[in-house]
Amino acid sequence: MSDLRCGVLRAALEEPLHGSAPTKPRGWLVMEHPGPWPANEDDTDLAPGVAEFMARARKLAVRPQLIRRTRGRRRSPHQVYLGFSGPQPWLRGAEVGDLRDLLDLDLEAIAAGIHGGFGAPVRERILLICAHGRHDACCAHSGRPAADALARDLGDAIWETTHLGGHRFAATTVTLPEATYHGALNAENAPAVGLASLRGEVVLPHYRGRAGLPGAAQSAEWFARAEFGVLDVAAVAHQGEVKLDEDTTRVDLLVAGRMLAVTVQRRLAACARALSCDAAEVERPDHHVLVAIESRAAA
Repeated sequence: MSDLRCGVLRAALEEPLHGSAPTKPRGWLVMEHPGPWPANEDDTDLAPGVAEFMARARKLAVRPQLIRRTRGRRRSPHQVYLGFSGPQPWLRGAEVGDLRDLLDLDLEAIAAGIHGGFGAPVRERILLICAHGRHDACCAHSGRPAADALARDLGDAIWETTHLGGHRFAATTVTLPEATYHGALNAENAPAVGLASLRGEVVLPHYRGRAGLPGAAQSAEWFARAEFGVLDVAAVAHQGEVKLDEDTTRVDLLVAGRMLAVTVQRRLAACARALSCDAAEVERPDHHVLVAIESRAAA
């Protein structure tokens, strides 16, 4: 049965990673909690009101994540990070004695990129790796060894986290505050990918995209980076997109000073399959292929 894991099927079918980061979140609510982490993170032993607070955050495009150290887990105090991954990313951190201390946070403001003075600025990036094995078997099989390797080599910048989205791309990570996603990591490749990500670069063979952007925009960015060899996260700025037809999108990008129009087209995979290890139904995932990259005059 292990040979039918969703991640094994994805790799065998050579499904692209690009364009697969979550499309909604711009705000981030990251809270230390050692677990246990059941399949549904809201079922863990959170203080009263915290699960409801997390559900409200999701509705406002603020993504809640529980985090813990690979070793030396603690129950209190709780490290908390607030982040925003929009055009001007920021990350702030504080320790709280009780997660209920967060219930008065203005989630709508966070979603809009306003931190309200919470905590103190965090100058260095942090990396969260999904090791939520009870949520999906691939997150245990791939995430656990990759998390150990990352923590061993990169230390306090690394946190285990609950589900990040996209089981079949495990092991998967997000680096904050820019919310760059990488996937298909293991104990051998994770430290090098993690190190590059923490210094503000993407690693194209593992780069899934930047959260908060549509899949077409994420894929267009990937194709532009690959064309010009641009790895610096800050060197690409999204300028907008235009739907040309039901499946075709033109994405305008500023890439290392170049104005580009990148046209991509949505395609469905030829093979339907389970997109997570416990999925009851099969479906055909979509991805985007490159149609054209054209230079554009600056506005």
